[in-house]
Amino acid sequence: MNNLKELFEQFIKAKKVSGKSPVTIKNYRDNFELLLLYRSDLQLSDLNPVTIVDFLTFLNERDKKVGKEIIKRTLKNSSMATVYGKLSSFCEWLHQQGHIAENPFSKIPYPNVEYTDKRAFKSEEVEKICNAINTKIIWPNLFLKKRNISIVMTLLLTGIRKGELLGLQITDIDMKRKLLTIRAETSKSRRTRTIPISSSLIPYLEDYLSSRDDYSTPDLWVSNNSDRSFTDHGAKHLIEQLTKVTGINCKAITILWGCIICWVIEH
Repeated sequence: MNNLKELFEQFIKAKKVSGKSPVTIKNYRDNFELLLLYRSDLQLSDLNPVTIVDFLTFLNERDKKVGKEIIKRTLKNSSMATVYGKLSSFCEWLHQQGHIAENPFSKIPYPNVEYTDKRAFKSEEVEKICNAINTKIIWPNLFLKKRNISIVMTLLLTGIRKGELLGLQITDIDMKRKLLTIRAETSKSRRTRTIPISSSLIPYLEDYLSSRDDYSTPDLWVSNNSDRSFTDHGAKHLIEQLTKVTGINCKAITILWGCIICWVIEH
């Protein structure tokens, strides 16, 4: 078997068997698609350090459309490190399976990553985010407003990961015992755990849950347009709206996780 796409699917099967989460599997797929975006006809014989360096250069210089303008896209070292890590894992699997002589990434230095992004907000910033959700942003309908307020408050008051948040189902919420269950299949640790639901969060969840009775999907967070789950794309759009209205850098939904630190300490 020399078809790179077929080998990648074998790699994915191996990762699933080893217990990798759906989010991690998606990250492997997304980064492999980037490799094919660079060269759709890539073959096993092309996997060498020269090709990988050219690919990483391509990622760092490709054009990106922003509004009506085309700008040069420059990846942060942290983003480059993610690409490096996921594709290196695939190439290492190819090497171990005897499909290639060596992992081409072993000849390329790992990107130097310094995590300088702010991960916790001050209490006034948290209040600004909450105010934007509640009063500043004009939502298409009341249900959407209740859902988005509940989503943000869940992030603020539990500290769960984005994948865990989006993977929640109705049965994961126990309002009587005030417990939130993170199932193994959505947890990065691959272990089921329970989180106490703060008394501050309960009113938001109750208000939202009382408004979603017409939905039959088992997913906790639902789409505004149809009876299906709230997606990762929808989460990104929500954060973009928050960023625009508040002026706070909320480019990634993970940034909200740190808010709980300041919020709990100062309230």
